[in-house]
Amino acid sequence: NELEIVKESFEITGISSKMIQSTPPALFVLAANGLFVLNPSTLEVFPVQNAETSDGAGKSSLIEGSFHLLRLLSREQRQGDAVRVALGLDYFVVLLEIRDGFVSVLCNVELPSAPGEVCLLPGAEGFLVTSSLFHALDRDLVAGEDTEQLYWLSLRGNLKGVFPVLCNAPHFFFPLFVKDKADSVHAVLNVYFYDGRGAFCCMSLDC
Repeated sequence: NELEIVKESFEITGISSKMIQSTPPALFVLAANGLFVLNPSTLEVFPVQNAETSDGAGKSSLIEGSFHLLRLLSREQRQGDAVRVALGLDYFVVLLEIRDGFVSVLCNVELPSAPGEVCLLPGAEGFLVTSSLFHALDRDLVAGEDTEQLYWLSLRGNLKGVFPVLCNAPHFFFPLFVKDKADSVHAVLNVYFYDGRGAFCCMSLDC
């Protein structure tokens, strides 16, 4: 069947897969020695470009290491054919951009615990990510009411702000630029979301 054909192809290319996630235009494969990004049509590994340095160029493995959990957290179509993808890799949140047949690692940030939801902000304003205060990778096994922190990170992975004590995902984050009443020229980036306790919140980001 099709699954057996895909598995055989991975073994032929030397990638023994542990976990697979997919979203156009890429296939994300977690292997014993790291994370790979493949072209779903040809099963060839995408070339890697590091957004900060050229050290990662030419490597077949995108993120090297021994990981146990891979999750697709968010995807956004950018201008042209560029696609921005956020992945959860154990306690790391990895932000990638796929453009013109290349994969760029925008940032790779370790959180206190497994990342939950990701909201990709417009432009170059970074992204929001929730992280549980519990440390279990499989968050479905956590009993009782979960409690999360909300982090605002730049595209380089720098911490820009924290919103504490959310619970009961999903939060349905919705970013929107609105006109500043005091300054008709500039707009303010608001993010609307549920806090998990029955309240609808609006958070203004100082971009």
